[in-house]
Amino acid sequence: MGAGKERFGRVSGQNFSLKFLWTNVTLLTHKKRMKPKSPKRTRSTPPPAVRKFFPWLYYAMERDLGNRCFTTQIHKTRDGLAALEASQLFTANGFTYGGSILNVPQDIREELGEKAVEHKIPLSPGDLVYFPTRPPLDDDDPPPEGGARRCIRASGTDLEIQVFKRLRSVFKTCTRSRIDLRDELRFSPTSPKCAPDFKALQFRQNQGGEIEKLHGGEPKVPEGKNTLAVGYLVTLPPLQSSPFRIVCCFGAGGTETLWFHFLLKAARSGADAQALGCPGIEDLFARALICPEIRVWMVPFVVPDCAPNWLSYPPGKLRLPKDQYRGIIEWSL
Repeated sequence: MGAGKERFGRVSGQNFSLKFLWTNVTLLTHKKRMKPKSPKRTRSTPPPAVRKFFPWLYYAMERDLGNRCFTTQIHKTRDGLAALEASQLFTANGFTYGGSILNVPQDIREELGEKAVEHKIPLSPGDLVYFPTRPPLDDDDPPPEGGARRCIRASGTDLEIQVFKRLRSVFKTCTRSRIDLRDELRFSPTSPKCAPDFKALQFRQNQGGEIEKLHGGEPKVPEGKNTLAVGYLVTLPPLQSSPFRIVCCFGAGGTETLWFHFLLKAARSGADAQALGCPGIEDLFARALICPEIRVWMVPFVVPDCAPNWLSYPPGKLRLPKDQYRGIIEWSL
């Protein structure tokens, strides 16, 4: 009897150990096969919309293109380096690159015929058209005081006509030599005292695009500055008829446009913004991407007289004026 109980006890213990081992192996195997569950998305929380920015690019001057076949020169656009500087600002604010809009000059499109392929650009609500160069609103018209020598050729596409119509709510005149804001625009009380003088500006056309004369009031030359430039940052919020935002960021010339883009990028760094000493400039570009109303910001700055081999912040070179021209001039309707 005792021997039977002893044998029964050993068998029962072995069965218990086997069952325990099998249960644990099964659980471990099941855990390995299980995939982490993705959080359930309810109908009230749709996936976040992807916002895209579309650089709006124009081409080099006609003399720079020459007689070479245009289909082998589609890379010769203006202000590509400035657009590259801005790409970091767009990425930091949640935008992705949607593709460049190439504005082939109208006369070239007519010459190319069927080779001029025009796509329907998928601009959706939340997307943004971005001008890294001066909009050529009046380059085909004789501008005041002798005319502009450096013109940008427009494309004449339906989309360009639509965009230009919206930009007319801001610019009365926009050429290489002269930029006038519309009379309806009013400057913010936080703007520097020089704001009225900057409503209409005349620019140099040779050896850079610095300010030649201030025409907002009595025409006058900027005091003590022969390298004083200004950057324009314009935002036009979406409309029902054209549900994309338009942002323009430029100076009068290519050099000024590049340095202004770099200035806005450098200002995002706390140390660089402090060195510039201009409150509000560190988030100025981010404000332009979400502002619900039409805004024009103008930032006077001193053009660096240098040619760096690495585009970085040059202390003492890229700076804002230290006199009455210092600050951000803000305009609105």
